Amino acid sequence: SSFLSPSSSFECTLEINPEHATDEYFSDLQRLGFVNRLSTGFQAMTDDGLKYLGRRHTVEDNYRYLKLCQKYGFSNYSVDYIFGYEILTADEIERAFRFLIGEGVPHISAYSLGIEDNTPFAFKLKKGLIHKMEDEFFLRQFSLIHSILESYGYNHYEISNYSLPGKHSRHNSNYWNFVPYLGFGPSAHSYYDDSRSWNS
Repeated sequence: SSFLSPSSSFECTLEINPEHATDEYFSDLQRLGFVNRLSTGFQAMTDDGLKYLGRRHTVEDNYRYLKLCQKYGFSNYSVDYIFGYEILTADEIERAFRFLIGEGVPHISAYSLGIEDNTPFAFKLKKGLIHKMEDEFFLRQFSLIHSILESYGYNHYEISNYSLPGKHSRHNSNYWNFVPYLGFGPSAHSYYDDSRSWNS
C-alpha cells in the first residue's frame, strides 16, 4: 500500500493524444489528483507535417492541449516532436521550437523519424511515395534543435530529451539506472525484481 500512496517525490505521467485534450478530460484528471505529469505527441507544428506523419490530430489540437495544461494547473508536461523527414525545413524547426520555448514547455522530446519494416512508412518508401533522408540531413536537423534548446536553458539530459531545470522525466532517467518501475494499461512495460514484463 505504501507504493500506491503518492509522496512529494512521486511522479505519475499520463500519455494523452492531442485530439483527446478536452475540458472534460482535463477536469477529470485534475479531480483525480493522482496524475502530476502529462506527455503528448505533437510530432509536428504544421498540418502538412502532421498529415505526412499520418497523425489524426491538427495543430489546433496542439494549441488546445497547451491551453488546457495551463488552465488546469499542469505545470509538468512533455511534448514530443519528430524531425528528419523530407518536407521538414530548418525554418519550420526554428518556428516550432521558438513557439514551444515561448510557451514555456518544460520538457521536449525530439525524435528522428525511423522507418521500421512492415509499417505504413515502409510501404510508402517501397512505392516511392516518400524518400529516405541521408544521415547528414538528420544530423543538421538534430544539431539545429540541440542548439536552439540549449541556448534557451534546456538541459540535454538524454539523447532525445531536453528539459528546463528540475523538469527532467524521472521515469526516463530511471531506465539508465535500472530503477524498478511498474506500468499499467495496454502495452505497458514494467521492470521489477530484476525482470521485465509487459502487457499485450
